[in-house]
Amino acid sequence: METMLVEIIVRRNMREISNKLPETIVQFMVFETPEKVVFNVPGNWVGFRDGSIVNMLKEFGESTYAALAYFCQNDEELLTDFEGIALDEYDVTLGGKRYKKYVKKRIQIQKFLDKEKDQFTVKRFLLDLRSTNPIILVLDVYSTGGDGGIKSEYFMGNQN
Repeated sequence: METMLVEIIVRRNMREISNKLPETIVQFMVFETPEKVVFNVPGNWVGFRDGSIVNMLKEFGESTYAALAYFCQNDEELLTDFEGIALDEYDVTLGGKRYKKYVKKRIQIQKFLDKEKDQFTVKRFLLDLRSTNPIILVLDVYSTGGDGGIKSEYFMGNQN
């Protein structure tokens, strides 16, 4: 399973929108309620290249919301927005496995390799639906810790 997907939510009833959806997105539907339909598509979904996402945004307007959806199975990563504020997590089960799911348009993933030495990695991703590959890695930092270099606290912000 890919760990970073694009979550597309259409806040309308499936019966109302089913004939207006691109055929290529239907297989990525993860659930529906009477008020909304949720899809988790990979970053290489054909709909980003052929304009299907643009057509959906035009057709459904403000009823459509898109964000990054990150799935992980461990507690070793700290998920925040770019300001370092912790993201809400949701417990989900996919393919019989339990995952923590985080949804936001901008996601920062910080992983400590050695807390005592302040050795860590930070990756920042953002969503840009104007791109044919909308999951964009904008920062990838590896810090060896020690006296020189970047400190993890620079990325942590307000953790309340």
